[in-house]
Amino acid sequence: MITSSFSSGRIVRAGLLGILLAVVLNVALYYLFVALGYLDRTFIVNPESGQPVTAGAVAGATALPLLLATGLFWLLARFTRRPVLIFGSIVGVFLLGSLMGPFSIPNVPQEMAIALNVMHVVAAGVIFLALRRSVPVENQR
Repeated sequence: MITSSFSSGRIVRAGLLGILLAVVLNVALYYLFVALGYLDRTFIVNPESGQPVTAGAVAGATALPLLLATGLFWLLARFTRRPVLIFGSIVGVFLLGSLMGPFSIPNVPQEMAIALNVMHVVAAGVIFLALRRSVPVENQR
């Protein structure tokens, strides 16, 4: 078992603060994009559910993956020597993969897909930066 020097409490606190910050930023972006006309509150993103994009949906869609990301980071910090490098690579791959999601929504306006992608980038960046700071410098390379 390879373990790096880490504190579970620091990682959990950093993850929760990162999640909170990402949710606040993405909900603020949601309202900004609605005000600018980039997001249409009546546009149905999932025909099966019949639900449009709402601030609550943005908060949930931001928080849940970042909670899972925090758990992944904890595991990486516990069992690897370079959790930040590995986590950053995983975040990058998932972020790139997620950028096609909004464009796959049937009949989505281009500006709406771009706005949703901005929120993806914010969430990924915030959680990476928050968790990176939770481990000692020697584990950040």
